[in-house]
Amino acid sequence: MTGVPRWSEICENVGAVASQRGFTLMEAVVAVGVFAVAVTAVSYLTRVSTRTASTSNAMTQAAYLLEHRVDELSLLGADFLRSSGCMGAPTSCAAGPNALAADGPCTQYTEVPLDLTTAAPQGPDWTFRVDTTLSNHGSAHNPNAVIADVQVCWREVGTIRQIGTQLVVRER
Repeated sequence: MTGVPRWSEICENVGAVASQRGFTLMEAVVAVGVFAVAVTAVSYLTRVSTRTASTSNAMTQAAYLLEHRVDELSLLGADFLRSSGCMGAPTSCAAGPNALAADGPCTQYTEVPLDLTTAAPQGPDWTFRVDTTLSNHGSAHNPNAVIADVQVCWREVGTIRQIGTQLVVRER
């Protein structure tokens, strides 16, 4: 009986032919769904990493400006600082999460700081404000010393960011 195939042979051949045709509709839908989720996740991570890099760059710039101002103040000495007009100025450059405080007598702006790696300007959104507040130390150990409070503020994604430090400056 070689001419007439048995029922089991027919079923095996149909299964083999169907499995060789390609993907079913359900498999294609699942594959497209998995691909869409992967593309969405990659685009989200790209956006987050870009924002993080921007924040990191701004924080590096602010830290550089803060360090530069502290070095400058430590070289001037307490006597010179007392005569600078910065005594009793506001202590914070941020008035709230979205607003800068009024300029003090020792407010400085750095319009376009340079990129520390390429020396290329960062653009108009990168304006930093450096505020310096001075007060008398008043300690018996350092009666003529001055406390310098330095704050650096910048606007980032609609909010005001701020870092700062204090420094005791002695007479020269």
